[in-house]
Amino acid sequence: MSENITIVDKKSHAQTNLTASDVKLVSPSVVELPLRRAEIKSIARDGDALVINTVSGEVIVIHGFFNTVGNVDSDLVLQSDDGLWLLDQSSLDAAHPEGVFSSIDTVEPLLLHDDSGLGALAMILGGLGIAGGAIGLAASSGGDSDKPASTKVDSPTMSLTQGQDGLLVATGHAIPGHMVTVTWPDGSKSNVMADASGNYSVSSDVPQTSGTVEAVATDPAGHVSDPTDVNYTDTTAPHAPVVNVTPNPDGGLTVDGTAEPGSTIIVTYPDGSTASTVADASGNYSVTTDDPQTSGTVEVISTDPAGNASDPTDVNYTDTTPPQAPVVNVTPNPGGGLTVDGKAEAGSTVTVTYPDGSTASTVADASGNYSVTTDVPQTSGTVEAVATDPAGNPSKPTDVTYTDTQGPGAPVVNVTPNADGGLTVGGTAEAGSTV
Repeated sequence: MSENITIVDKKSHAQTNLTASDVKLVSPSVVELPLRRAEIKSIARDGDALVINTVSGEVIVIHGFFNTVGNVDSDLVLQSDDGLWLLDQSSLDAAHPEGVFSSIDTVEPLLLHDDSGLGALAMILGGLGIAGGAIGLAASSGGDSDKPASTKVDSPTMSLTQGQDGLLVATGHAIPGHMVTVTWPDGSKSNVMADASGNYSVSSDVPQTSGTVEAVATDPAGHVSDPTDVNYTDTTAPHAPVVNVTPNPDGGLTVDGTAEPGSTIIVTYPDGSTASTVADASGNYSVTTDDPQTSGTVEVISTDPAGNASDPTDVNYTDTTPPQAPVVNVTPNPGGGLTVDGKAEAGSTVTVTYPDGSTASTVADASGNYSVTTDVPQTSGTVEAVATDPAGNPSKPTDVTYTDTQGPGAPVVNVTPNADGGLTVGGTAEAGSTV
């Protein structure tokens, strides 16, 4: 869509009417647009061009508007149904995106009425010379008109600083009103508009690792600058992770919490074993060990993708979870004694009570295996086993009913004759057995 633009050369007062949305001035002029103030969405400077965005979505670009000749500037006037309205160019800032206008009765005071020394300038419209004019104009309105000079957008400057929580902050300068798009090392993007002084500042949403940060500026007409690239090296360690320790029914532990998203979490359990995982996009992590743990320190460290390690977070864990009841097998031995073996919590002390009330103890190995033997013959009764972990928590007892079905070993017999002709028979037999 194009507007009916009226161009009045300030020196010669030559007037040109054209239908266009992209024009170029080569001398100071009064530019009149048939628009109401309410139809203006934004007005901004882009180099030497004035860029007008309308509520309807049209973009009007007037190149050369800010080129001053002999201290004479161009002016923009709206031809509205409620009169003429002159743009206050000093109002072109972020606080007044739609511009500030004042009412005027005529454009005549804006024109030059003496010899200002501007000289005669050629006016060109669509490649056609218009004789006698002192204003030059090129319009892109379709047909056979010349293509307007391309608008080159200045690249933004950029510097990087480390923000809070590992975030990265890009600051710099661009043309006021230009949209600056920053692409972070992880590929995410942030947008910010340069303020009235051309300054901008924007922070990444998540912590960034080493890589290239790129910034481009886009003017209101959609023209994009060449990129500005800055190499960033991440030397900032993550914050120490938040750690929660939860005991599991089997004596193991679940360790979870929050850390820098994408960082690798290393957990060291009280027994010295370790586990690792990567914190998700929200910074959450969780690891679990099935190996029963005794009281001690749980330590967690977060390392970011650049290799920077956080300070450790240490949590003192007190084991209050008793071991599971041991598994018990009872095997009679040829001498009448018993072998008791089975499975218990690794490192726990297993205490076995035999039917005769005597006891034996051993420590379950790293695989949880244990075994004890008594050579003392046992009669029928209960064999009981209890596992106690290094923190002193005893398990529930496991009771096994043992039935003695083995005959005693044959007794040893000694026969001694007595003086009266009788005999004394002595010897040894299974303790408690009736001979």
